[in-house]
Amino acid sequence: MSYYLFKLRFLAPLCAGDGEDARGLERAASTIGGDTLFAALCQEALAQGGVEALEELAGWAREDRLRLSDLLPYAGEDLLIPRPVLPRAAPACRPQGGDAAPQDRKQLKKLPYIPLAALPDYLAATRGEREPDPAGWHRDYGEAVTRTQTAVSGLDNPLPYTVGAFRFLGMAEGEPACGLYGIVGWAGEGQAIPETLSRLLRGLGVSGIGGKRSAGFGRFAVAEEIFLAEKRDRCPFLWQLLEDREAPGQLLLSTSLPAPDELAGAMEGAWYQLRRRGGFINTPGGGSPPVKRRTQYFFAPGSVFPRRYRGALMDLSQGGGHPVYRCSRPLFLGVTP
Repeated sequence: MSYYLFKLRFLAPLCAGDGEDARGLERAASTIGGDTLFAALCQEALAQGGVEALEELAGWAREDRLRLSDLLPYAGEDLLIPRPVLPRAAPACRPQGGDAAPQDRKQLKKLPYIPLAALPDYLAATRGEREPDPAGWHRDYGEAVTRTQTAVSGLDNPLPYTVGAFRFLGMAEGEPACGLYGIVGWAGEGQAIPETLSRLLRGLGVSGIGGKRSAGFGRFAVAEEIFLAEKRDRCPFLWQLLEDREAPGQLLLSTSLPAPDELAGAMEGAWYQLRRRGGFINTPGGGSPPVKRRTQYFFAPGSVFPRRYRGALMDLSQGGGHPVYRCSRPLFLGVTP
């Protein structure tokens, strides 16, 4: 499998909920799930090339030729990855000096992402070989903001409401370059990432991703594209981890779910967190009201499994007039817990 990394520079704040409850507009998530990215690419494919383009994209995922990571933060040259969901060694197993300070433990729990370069140190800390360094592993890449919008359509009186969003550093002059990056795994013919994916991604940047796109949220530009198979000298550590299928731990980079026949085996010996996935099904053209999707629970990025799984492409159409795809094809990093 070949790998393609792209960095997104946001031109407007990102409005993305965490999927945990109905207060989606008030919350301000800073990342986008790989399944949400795939759904957005499907909408863009449908807009650019119709049903034929949509089915081509879906076919790549169905045949396990296409895999997507979540959109994860980057801060300058640092790529951030989900903090691995692993137990820490008991205090008796730690170096002389005892357990970490309570404030360090609390800060570590609040740290959702760590720099990729700090992964070996973090894993050493979980094994009790060194103390954690949450302050050194922290990176600023933006902040949550709120905006007040006003609803007027179909109302006698204007109704103000609050929209939560995430503003990335780099949107103003003089700020460090920050945003989101994603990784595409491709196992198609020739092992070359299709130009179609790059075109869909750039088109998606114009329309935006996430919520409140009609108000200008979620617009981005593709700042950089790197073919990891061709530029191992640029990101050698990342490419090595992506290729390491034999490592005793496999760190999940995608919001995903194993296929039904893989689920029991994947959970055996795994350390994981779950993430709720819901939402509504919209009919193209707006001919009928949205229908609530069947709620599912996926494994969250940062979960660690003893082996990799394939995942699947799911059709959640529930008997509707058109397919509704949710992709759970994952990408992993091989690690030694």
